[in-house]
Amino acid sequence: MEFAKSIDMKKPKGLKTPIKPSSKSMITHYRKLAEICDLHTSASAQTLIARVC
Repeated sequence: MEFAKSIDMKKPKGLKTPIKPSSKSMITHYRKLAEICDLHTSASAQTLIARVC
């Protein structure tokens, strides 16, 4: 039981797993956003945000 008392469950373990999208998916996402922005150059910011979301 002493082992259970010595463990502090609130402290982080120090291990972090970075989760990143692949380069290909980032480029694809950027191109889609760029296409939407190019098609709506004269639109208001509110319209553009609604289109992106």
